[in-house]
Amino acid sequence: MRAFRLFTISIVLSNSLFADKVDISLGKYAGIIGANKIIDNPESKEAKILLKYALCINPKDENVISTYRQIQNGENPEKIKSNVTLKRFLANLIKRNDALVKKLIKDDPRGNLCLLNAKLADVFEPDEQKVILQLVKLENSGFDKSLYELLDTRFDIAALFGKKTKPDKTDKAEAISKKESNELPVNLHKKIDFKVILKKKKGAKATSYRRYITWSDDFFLEVKIKNRNTVELNDYTFILLVVGELTTSRKSLKIINTYSKSVEVPVAKEIQFKHSYSQNYTRYFRGNSNVYAYYSFVAVITDENDKVIKIFTKRTKLEKLGQNIDKYKTGTTFSLESLE
Repeated sequence: MRAFRLFTISIVLSNSLFADKVDISLGKYAGIIGANKIIDNPESKEAKILLKYALCINPKDENVISTYRQIQNGENPEKIKSNVTLKRFLANLIKRNDALVKKLIKDDPRGNLCLLNAKLADVFEPDEQKVILQLVKLENSGFDKSLYELLDTRFDIAALFGKKTKPDKTDKAEAISKKESNELPVNLHKKIDFKVILKKKKGAKATSYRRYITWSDDFFLEVKIKNRNTVELNDYTFILLVVGELTTSRKSLKIINTYSKSVEVPVAKEIQFKHSYSQNYTRYFRGNSNVYAYYSFVAVITDENDKVIKIFTKRTKLEKLGQNIDKYKTGTTFSLESLE
């Protein structure tokens, strides 16, 4: 592989119509960093996410395609020379996305790109406040796809930012192929739409006693499950895991509440249901006071064989909880590092 001499990203957050060059550059650098990571470790999940992100922005990214091809052929590709670090890339990605999200409007065609950027940043910087705020605003604006759904999307960056481009022959053939494939039967579970909203409100005011203090939070759950199949969904189960973090440390997490419900969804119908509960906390003035405050949640749907077929969460790193739902019960403690 020929070496590329690349320099540190210099991004100007322009208000111009064709600011898409910034996004194309971010995709390119994600491909370079991902390619170098996968050369070091072919099993790296983070590397694969970066490479998929690069292909979302540019499906013909030569760095990604060349690296993959050489690895599949049993060759040892050379690393791509670059002084762009993952840390610098993420800083620019978050900064760029912050500018896009601030100008986001309802049904904005750039919304899913913003969501992909935020979820990618969340993989590497789950505690970054700007990323958390971006995710909250995007959810409130109606953008709620999972990272893996977004990574299967091809973004026409030029079109999103106002440029008109003529598709080449390859693009036309691809479009015809896509149209044909859409007419074929697809996996049953791909035609299930799943949306979960969990809101927290401060409940009863804290009450102080001689040796301890108590308080509570109120949680309100709203679930929508839509069946776009031609068969009814029977014996399916909805499961919610509410995750808390130790108030004295962000490294220790705990399942602070669970909820499950059997569901049946008729053909071409949507069901909705709600649930609410209060979470009580107690902190002792002396001794061990392991108080866990709300952090996030993971929701899953399992089929009649108890197999997880849909996962919904705001925090990408928590998706592994959904994949191993049986291992996590109320009271289970773990760390984010254990999910990697």
